[in-house]
Amino acid sequence: MFDFDRKDIGPNTDVKDNVFGTSLPDRRDTDAPVRITRSAASIPIVKALAFILLVSLVLWLSYTLFVHPINKLNLRLWLSKNCTAEIYVQYIYDNYSVTGKGTVKIDENLFTVKIEDPFPQELTYYKLIDGELYSYSNESREWQKEDTDSFDDYGFLPELFKRKNYERVRGKQATWRVKAGVDVGRMEDLEFRHRSGDFTFTWSEGKFNFTVTVTDIGKTHVDEP
Repeated sequence: MFDFDRKDIGPNTDVKDNVFGTSLPDRRDTDAPVRITRSAASIPIVKALAFILLVSLVLWLSYTLFVHPINKLNLRLWLSKNCTAEIYVQYIYDNYSVTGKGTVKIDENLFTVKIEDPFPQELTYYKLIDGELYSYSNESREWQKEDTDSFDDYGFLPELFKRKNYERVRGKQATWRVKAGVDVGRMEDLEFRHRSGDFTFTWSEGKFNFTVTVTDIGKTHVDEP
């Protein structure tokens, strides 16, 4: 009977001492914790955040692409209740013109009027109380009721903020004009533009050209005197 030399085969046996000439796999440490890996997308909070971002993106695109600028202006004014209106007036007579500039700041029922050109005037404060207009007197340091009968001629102003009253102007970027037949008082060639986040109305009245730009919506603050 043949006698063979016996060699122990174990996990610590070197390859050169292994009679089969193969290495043995390392044994897993049974005391080591088992690691469970999963993608970030499978975590509930990540899914929720991704869904919120997606919905926000869809709403923003819908608002940007499909909401008419006049409705955007109405919505932003309704939400913020404050804005600044920069007013430019050009008077054209024969071969020369005179330009005037003023700024109106509105903060809910309180607003200021500042005439800058051509004849600068002191800042004036106004306030609406129960539908009545009051101005602040720097002399008496009191609010005084204003006569608003002259404002009756401006009852058409709400028509300027209705989507149905506008039509797109061909050949002009982001520009709309008031449709024929809409009552806009003495305003002629009234157009509305939305560019770089600002909303602009332009029109003429006889020899006067007007430009009113609504800006700083949600950023305007007025303190009482």
